[in-house]
Amino acid sequence: MINKLILEHVSFNYHNQENISKALNDISLIGNEKEIIAILGPNGSGKSTLLKCINKILKIESGSITLNDLDIMKLSDIERSKKIGYVPQEIIFGETTVFDAVLLGRKPYISFHVSHDDLKRTEEVLKELNLDSLALRSVNSLSGGEKQRVAIARTLVQDSDVILLDEPTSNLDIKSQLEIINIIKEMQDKNKIILVTMHDINLALTFATHFAFIKNGQIMAFGDQNIITEQLIQQVYDVYVDIIINNNKKIISVR
Repeated sequence: MINKLILEHVSFNYHNQENISKALNDISLIGNEKEIIAILGPNGSGKSTLLKCINKILKIESGSITLNDLDIMKLSDIERSKKIGYVPQEIIFGETTVFDAVLLGRKPYISFHVSHDDLKRTEEVLKELNLDSLALRSVNSLSGGEKQRVAIARTLVQDSDVILLDEPTSNLDIKSQLEIINIIKEMQDKNKIILVTMHDINLALTFATHFAFIKNGQIMAFGDQNIITEQLIQQVYDVYVDIIINNNKKIISVR
């Protein structure tokens, strides 16, 4: 089966005592396996809210979200965790070792005790992400880039079809950013559907296959890099840019 994630006319509002704030308005997009979708837009545009709706952290008010014809909103928490992995912006591990932090990602599969398969899968992912040498270290003693790799490892051991990454490269140095990008590329080869929220369009252009530009809770454009134009960026970000083509690659330069 080819994995397919479909969002149709999804809307969500934040409610407080005084008013209703519309966060997502009639969002529709399709993600297929081996696609990396970069979700781009200014602060407060709805990028993180969109990921939380896909992961059922927030309950959509209208529309539908399906994965391989299954209604995500009707799945139990355990069923959903087996199908969708999520790395939030704020990552809290508590006092634990790297090994135990990653092993926690196997929670949807653990019944009465941790199985041999759970331990084996954890060891495999630690090795894949070059974390095996840090397995017994406290997570809180790691650098920002290392913590991000642990968070992604914890998600990978879930063996889910969809991976949601909320600003995975923010506050990281260039080397750590490149390490995370390489990990995302490797996930693409494992038939995953990957959605990544980002601010840096140029960074997204180095690895994403598709791009969704969001402003004020609405998708302004969705498709491959051919949709990215100077006019679109001006419309979404209210800035003027030039797009430079170098070796068939686009580079965004602010005027």
